[in-house]
Amino acid sequence: YWLILSLGFVYLATDELVAIHEKLNRPLQYLLGVSRDVTTWVIIGALGSLAAGLFFIPFLRALPARHASRFIVAGVVYVGSAVGFETIATQLGYYSTTDSYDWATLGMVTLEEGGEMVGIALFVEALLEYLRSVAARLELTF
Repeated sequence: YWLILSLGFVYLATDELVAIHEKLNRPLQYLLGVSRDVTTWVIIGALGSLAAGLFFIPFLRALPARHASRFIVAGVVYVGSAVGFETIATQLGYYSTTDSYDWATLGMVTLEEGGEMVGIALFVEALLEYLRSVAARLELTF
């Protein structure tokens, strides 16, 4: 599980760098027969997030409840910002492929990206706390 989780973060970092998810928009728009103003990558993002969540259930159940719940909160904040916020912003007309960025759109992008960063920070903090608890049980010091 730790290996898959780390590979998932490598993918997310790569995606953030080269916008893999946004390259899914055109093929999905064509497949679904919707206009270019509709952000469709969120369908794949939501399904991927759901699949990852289901995959990690045994992993989370094996962790102490405090740590598992913190990992879940971090994931919900991250996915809620990345997929949920973009879905809402698109429906409100803030993300359009034909419009230029105005201040309202830039504000929405800032909230979305900021939420993703908060989710990552929550995960890192939860992970460090988990590592401290494991080290304490093993009587290791960092």
